[in-house]
Amino acid sequence: MRRSNRNLAVLAVFAALGFSACAKNDVQVTTLAIGPAGATSIADFEVRQAQTYAISLEYPYKEGDQVGRAQVWKLAGGSVQEYPGKWVEPGASLRVQVRIVQKQDGAELPVVDRIVRKPRLSAWGSGTLSAELVAVPLSVGNYRVTVTSLDEAPSFIGAQTRVRVGRAYRGK
Repeated sequence: MRRSNRNLAVLAVFAALGFSACAKNDVQVTTLAIGPAGATSIADFEVRQAQTYAISLEYPYKEGDQVGRAQVWKLAGGSVQEYPGKWVEPGASLRVQVRIVQKQDGAELPVVDRIVRKPRLSAWGSGTLSAELVAVPLSVGNYRVTVTSLDEAPSFIGAQTRVRVGRAYRGK
């Protein structure tokens, strides 16, 4: 096999593995411009494997930017030291509504309708802080999630925020 054909074959294998990994995780990410009351993000997604899924609010920042990370940490209500030995986690100054419906035979069947006050950080990694809003077991099918900011949140104007739908991780 010529070198260029071999490279294409290796690339095709990696691409197929990547697409199948995405299909297994059923991840959907949409933007949510928090700030004005009523800001809404809507995402349609397909569940291909019955399991527990999480709807999370993500706060991205530029990897390696410690100042930017600190600003996002504060905005997201990450833990702060009140005094030596005493840490508190205030949560974000937000109130959001999360609705999930299953789309079936032209109808929308309610699955979740919950108001989340002061979402707290549940995970962080390089470039993203995350606050899980709800976790719910979903069966195979088509769904729509709607996340709405219920109050004015002036400190969030201009901040990047996203809604993520994906497998709920519960440790080993």
